[in-house]
Amino acid sequence: IKLILKEDTTPETADKIGFLIAPIIVFVSAFMAYICIPFGKGLIVKDLNIGILYILAITTFTVIGLLTAGWCSNNKFSVLGGFRSAAQIISYEVPLTLSILGVVILSQTLSMQSIVNSQKHIWEWYIFRQPVGFLIYIVAAIAEINRVPFDIPEAEQELVAGFNIEYSGIK
Repeated sequence: IKLILKEDTTPETADKIGFLIAPIIVFVSAFMAYICIPFGKGLIVKDLNIGILYILAITTFTVIGLLTAGWCSNNKFSVLGGFRSAAQIISYEVPLTLSILGVVILSQTLSMQSIVNSQKHIWEWYIFRQPVGFLIYIVAAIAEINRVPFDIPEAEQELVAGFNIEYSGIK
């Protein structure tokens, strides 16, 4: 609700249609990933037989949204920032995908419902059967959402002084 009510500012020289489409691409791809995630017994929108592959494919559309936003702003620095963010996301998706492959090999299926059902008992959980894969997944997931210490796309002055520098009394 907060994002919908915020003021929509578009640079004067930007491509208006592309600048509008970029965040839509990011949000729609994030919500489409929920289609094949089981939330409980029988609480799944669609049990795809290639559920993991679908989630990995649909979540990579955020890269397209970042590149579109950078390109449509009609600013060379925004294009470079879009490329930088896209390169960072792609570089973290590789270990993320490889850590998921271990679960696929152990469960012998790509269906999310079947993967969840194969972990009925606590000793069958893949977090215990593959602790290194779990740690790689957690680190790559934190890096992909740009949380500390992987917040490289922020401006350099924010990394040195903090994002609240103007409110701290330092000018």
